[in-house]
Amino acid sequence: GAAPAGDLAAALALVLGAPAAVEPPAVLEPAGSPEADPTDRAAEPASARPPAGPMTVRCLGGFEIDIGGRTVDLASLRPRARALLRLLALTPSRDVHRERLVDVLWPGVDLAVGTRRLQVAVSSVRQLLEQVGLSGTTVLARNGDAYRLALPAGSMVDVELFERGLRDADAAGGTTDSALDGAVTTAVGTAAVAARESALSWYRGDLLPEDGPADHVVEERERLRLLAAAAAATLAREYRDLGQPRPALAAARRSVQLDRYQDLAWQLLADLHREVGDDSAAARARRDHAAAQAELELDEV
Repeated sequence: GAAPAGDLAAALALVLGAPAAVEPPAVLEPAGSPEADPTDRAAEPASARPPAGPMTVRCLGGFEIDIGGRTVDLASLRPRARALLRLLALTPSRDVHRERLVDVLWPGVDLAVGTRRLQVAVSSVRQLLEQVGLSGTTVLARNGDAYRLALPAGSMVDVELFERGLRDADAAGGTTDSALDGAVTTAVGTAAVAARESALSWYRGDLLPEDGPADHVVEERERLRLLAAAAAATLAREYRDLGQPRPALAAARRSVQLDRYQDLAWQLLADLHREVGDDSAAARARRDHAAAQAELELDEV
């Protein structure tokens, strides 16, 4: 009968002096290292992927990811995979332990079961990243028992830009001095207004509304909302100081819409309406302010 193909290959190797092909040795996990994760596979070669630009991650007013100026369609991801992506986007470039991820995404589930589900979700997100031109294992990176969203160079996150912009605006406005002449004071005020407007442009709405009243997002959502309301009130005052009542009114309205109990914004709203000659609107603002104060007093009882 015919010799098996493997025996023929070995015989030819002996005659020709070439080494026979052998199976590579199995790669063993080093002792004490984290459990192997089947999602940690080699990324597709860059030459095989379409080019991708930096990422823009939006968490305010709804979750979105833009890559190279194009919004990524997340519809192909299952709900828990999308939730994983949103959770990691809250702390970009910071490790989140897998137990924390399992606890948030699958509360009450056994850790071993939750870990397997987490690996499936990680794999799904990485596949999507590969499809849009990024290295899945690089962007959704694993470090031991933790995962992180490691954004490419030049990427932006709206929450970070919002808070950084407000700090820049405060720094610009803080340079005013009574000894400065009017032209310099106006220039400084204009710079502060521009910086605050730019920062507030990133605040499109509540943080991750998709997650509803989830514990891991509620406190941060409220903090950012109140921060935006206070910034809008400050912007209204700055516009008023610059002699620009119309944009001041718009900023004051936005402030009380974000925070019904924002005293400075209510006072500015009433004063600005009076200054532009709208006494009925000024009276209405004072009534609404009084009603908000009464509500607050009742809540504190």
